[in-house]
Amino acid sequence: MSLAMSRRVLVTGVVVVLALVVGVGAGVWFWGVLVEYVDPKAATGRKDVVQVYALIVAGVVGIIGAAVALANLYFSRMNLQHNREALDRQVEVEASRTQDAALQAYYEQMGKLLIEDNLREAELHSDLRLLAEAETVTVLREINPTRKGQLISFLARALLIHTDDQLIVLASADLRHASLRGQALWEADFSYADLSHADLREADLSRANLAGTTLIGADLRRAGLGHADLALADLTNADVTDADLSNAKVTDEQLRTTRSLKNATMPNGQTYEDWLKSREEDGESSDPP
Repeated sequence: MSLAMSRRVLVTGVVVVLALVVGVGAGVWFWGVLVEYVDPKAATGRKDVVQVYALIVAGVVGIIGAAVALANLYFSRMNLQHNREALDRQVEVEASRTQDAALQAYYEQMGKLLIEDNLREAELHSDLRLLAEAETVTVLREINPTRKGQLISFLARALLIHTDDQLIVLASADLRHASLRGQALWEADFSYADLSHADLREADLSRANLAGTTLIGADLRRAGLGHADLALADLTNADVTDADLSNAKVTDEQLRTTRSLKNATMPNGQTYEDWLKSREEDGESSDPP
């Protein structure tokens, strides 16, 4: 039990004791007033007064008992909630430690594969490359969005997911909700990876391979997608506001499924608003998102 909780319980106990003392004192006083007011002369009258007083005292005691029971119930629930919150925090701390350990172990393993086993010299579809891919896909399933962003940043800076020579394939990678805001991911290969609801705001994805990538609900505001390959990418409900799509490989049908294209630079170099106007002038249906 926390110090604050203990203090609340102590204060409540003191209040209850004081209430009992006050109640007893008030009862004695009330007894005197009642006897003086009724002034029973006969034994029967005095007996009736005692019975009435006993009922009143029983009622007061019952009320105090109910109040104490409610107070106990309240503080029991507060204590239970506190314990649950403490347990949740402990679980979060343990999960964080586990993820940190998993990420550290991954970096150490990748360092070994790169330095000692010459991963960069390994042939396509070699056991070494398959091992590196398996290690990457596995750890991505175990870590949270922030750590996913850290791992992807490492892979991109080390040119391990570069389109020219992709040493690690991310086709089956779980990058949902990944925090990739502002990252330099130019020419990275995310083809057929799952980037649903990923934070890609202001990320540099120019010339990136996003073919077949799941980008459902992704945040692509102000992202650089110039010359990116978005063929067959699922852009359903993606926010592409202010993004640069100049020369990107993407169809109008895909763009219609996005949440917003406001102020975006379209594949032909026009702003989204000018692009809409030109389509209307040409008599084409735009169906803007």
